Amino acid sequence: MIRGIHIVVAQPPPGVSDAEFNRWYDAHLDEILSVKGFRSARRFQLEPVVGEAGLPHRFICVYETDGDPREAVAELERAGMGSRDSYADLKDSDAGALPLPEWWDQVQFASWNGQPLGEERHGPRA
Repeated sequence: MIRGIHIVVAQPPPGVSDAEFNRWYDAHLDEILSVKGFRSARRFQLEPVVGEAGLPHRFICVYETDGDPREAVAELERAGMGSRDSYADLKDSDAGALPLPEWWDQVQFASWNGQPLGEERHGPRA
């Protein structure tokens, strides 16, 4: 099966420590991975190497999807997690779930889907 990726970049609001943001986001991964079509997730902190420093988002999460990532994102929408507003509504109605931190509505997010181009390639040490 060809897998795709769904990429989310995020920036916590001023005054929220990286540790606090990462604790919440790491718990949030379980919510996303419970949705049909999402296979795995891995988070990274971005560091500039070439180009301009001061990226607008310092954190990235790469989700691997079973098949077309558009289908996984559609499942995410059906689960009430497809947008900031629908996710907040879901949290208002789901008292037993991961609570939204008070700063959540100030987090900057952006996301993209990635479609595979060709076969996966590995280096000689893989």
